[in-house]
Amino acid sequence: MRINLKKLRFTIPENPFGKNTSLMLDLVNGLKQISKKAGTDNDSFKAAWRKVYNAVQANKNLENVIENKLDIRALGFALNSKVGQQIQLTTSILDKIDFLTEKPSSLFLESFYQYYLSRYSSLINVAYTSEWLINARKKRKQSKWFDENLLSQDGPKWLAQQAIDKNRDFDFIVKEFELDQFQSGQFMELAQRIYFVEQLKNIPVNKPHDLLTEVQKKEVYESSFDSSELLGHKILKILIERAPSHDIHESWLNTIMSIAGDPRVPVSHPRYRKWWSHVSKDMSAKVKGWLSGLDLRLFLEALEDFSYSSYDPDMERMFPTRKKFLEGLYDKKLIKNTKLYMCKSMARFLKTKYKEEHLPDFSIVDDGEKSIIYVDLGSAHMIEGSHQCKLWIYRSLHESAPVLQYDKQRKSYRSLTKGLHEAMSNYGHGAYDYFTHSPANFSWQRRAVESLRDLRVPVTIKDVLTADDYRVYIRRFGAD
Repeated sequence: MRINLKKLRFTIPENPFGKNTSLMLDLVNGLKQISKKAGTDNDSFKAAWRKVYNAVQANKNLENVIENKLDIRALGFALNSKVGQQIQLTTSILDKIDFLTEKPSSLFLESFYQYYLSRYSSLINVAYTSEWLINARKKRKQSKWFDENLLSQDGPKWLAQQAIDKNRDFDFIVKEFELDQFQSGQFMELAQRIYFVEQLKNIPVNKPHDLLTEVQKKEVYESSFDSSELLGHKILKILIERAPSHDIHESWLNTIMSIAGDPRVPVSHPRYRKWWSHVSKDMSAKVKGWLSGLDLRLFLEALEDFSYSSYDPDMERMFPTRKKFLEGLYDKKLIKNTKLYMCKSMARFLKTKYKEEHLPDFSIVDDGEKSIIYVDLGSAHMIEGSHQCKLWIYRSLHESAPVLQYDKQRKSYRSLTKGLHEAMSNYGHGAYDYFTHSPANFSWQRRAVESLRDLRVPVTIKDVLTADDYRVYIRRFGAD
């Protein structure tokens, strides 16, 4: 009798076994450790262990020390002990093991496999050692289908390519090949380096990619690349070099910020010493340029928030013109650097809207609800603020000016506006010009452009007006 059933629909929970899976793994690992130590508590093994241990400490040739199967077992025990770093398994030692036993014990092979993956870059003869391990695993019926590829001179590259070809996270492939317990070893570090570096060199420039999310994991970018650098250093260099100098995609900048943070810090800062000291000054300057654009965007968010929440029609009308003015300077690539001061409420808002590690460093305006941005234009300096803040233009600033300092600060609104002008005047660096944003006849834009051009900033009125406003400007005043 045939019974026709419709498809059964069911769902499996994301973690159906709850904590039982990790509990079972802990038990399995515990049993493995017990089995490794089985038989190590008798006098014969202790004698063999002392012989091998003393030979390693005395830097003796182990080929002449191991004489029987018990010595081989003691050697296996030593491979992953505190003296394991001192052991070099030469071809002659492996040949001696073959002479003493037709097939090494399972416990020795497990220790040797761990040693192989942990010390891969230090192996004297990778080809011979790999072949020996493959054959020994076959004799014990422990071989896997991937042994010929994994245990080879190209093993790390092959493993990395598996993840690339299958379009899987590297961590997924590691677990698939049951290598997750060896992630801190040289083999896995090399494979991981190849995987991330080769992928990053070939992903589409300045576009989102799943790999960018993967390299933001701390265990990834904090892993070693070589004797002097972390993998994060290599990731930074590849992304910064490949990205365009202007208008970097948010996903690329977020990756850089997650790894190294804002480079606009003193050279004594831990972040600079750990990350940015490994990057060229040109690359660091490129990132600072991107962050100036991000500072502008965040400041404009604050300005827009006030303009539309104030229910003041004049402020709503002024926002697009002030936005275009700042964006025009940025698009003309005139901005060299910025420093952002956010009011407390806007700072809280940004930290809820964005991941904190993706935000640039910014300082706090300690009083009121006004935010400030300092803009370095090379031959001129500018202070712009939210609300009815005046626009302040300086020819130069004394080195004591807080806006020139890299550290995070808490400043009053006045100390960054009129107070800054007063403080700078004491050093002969008072404001060159300052004025309100009077909208009549493009008054404030015309005055700002005139003052900036006096200070050798190559900006035109067309650069800072919207297309519609520029047409109106031409009808009233003619072309520049």
